[in-house]
Amino acid sequence: SRLEGAVRELVSRQRVLLTRLDEQQDALVRAMADVEEAERELVARSRAVQERLIQLLFWVPLNPIGLQTFENVEPALQWNIAPANWRAAGDVLVREAARFAPLTLLALAVVAVIYAMRGRLKRKLESLSPNERPRGEYRVAQTLAALAITFALALPLALLLWYSGWLLAGAHSGTNFTQALGAALRSAGQLYVTLYGFSWLFDRRGVAIRHFHWHAPTMLGLQSQLRRFTAFFVPLIFVVSLNSGSAPHANTESLGRFAFLLAMAWIAWFVFRMFRRSAPLMTRLFERSPRSWRAKLHP
Repeated sequence: SRLEGAVRELVSRQRVLLTRLDEQQDALVRAMADVEEAERELVARSRAVQERLIQLLFWVPLNPIGLQTFENVEPALQWNIAPANWRAAGDVLVREAARFAPLTLLALAVVAVIYAMRGRLKRKLESLSPNERPRGEYRVAQTLAALAITFALALPLALLLWYSGWLLAGAHSGTNFTQALGAALRSAGQLYVTLYGFSWLFDRRGVAIRHFHWHAPTMLGLQSQLRRFTAFFVPLIFVVSLNSGSAPHANTESLGRFAFLLAMAWIAWFVFRMFRRSAPLMTRLFERSPRSWRAKLHP
């Protein structure tokens, strides 16, 4: 009986301690929730302050290109290609994609459907040409439908890039690399759908040739030049965006700056090739209206 009394007393004490422990755990959970909410608020306010500073600072002087700029290229490259950064970004992407599972499935379904129907969309684009319809049956809706198909043909890769960037940029648990990668993917996606979509306008089945009857050899040359330009320009802008914003400041002044200079040089080369006197676009202009102000002011 004495042993039973001692055991009951110990069990009673244990019950009291477990009750207190349960209360403490509840308090800990509430405190962790408060900390998480405060952290989210801090991140949101930090971003708002950063955006406001960008609006207020009209001019931010950078260090001139010098020895330090070249010295920072190697660390910037290591930051860009570090496997640990990409693994962390991949984990965040998978986690965020699962968190927005319905939206992720919708985006993947759209991409899969467009890729599966790519051949059919191209044939449909060609069939919408006024030349394929009897005289008098053409409607403006056909051109609008052709524009929609043009956008759809350029959409799949751009949608994957933009959606992945949106998931990474919106993650609360992401690192600076994850945030920078999200912004870079969104920039690349927006730029790609614009440039690649424009190239489809100049396709032999596209709106420019089939609907507006623009000079086919000139448009095909423009399409080829634009796609070649896009293939190099979009990755450069991706690197520029990846090394700005959330990236270390040294990255912006080294690798980001060199990528930006290359991008601007590529634009200059593209414009030169497009508008030089021997280019198809200018040759066509001089053939059609050699005395026009556009021809006279060509230099």
